[in-house]
Amino acid sequence: MVYKPGTKEKVDFSTLSKSGGIVNALNALQIASKMQGERKD
Repeated sequence: MVYKPGTKEKVDFSTLSKSGGIVNALNALQIASKMQGERKD
């Protein structure tokens, strides 16, 4: 059970996430930094 964002209501995590998982932000940034492509600053 987790707190629903912006409230004090506890809900099952599966109601907030389609995959039921969480994002590994560090891993995502490491992979993105290795990708080729045009940067948009």
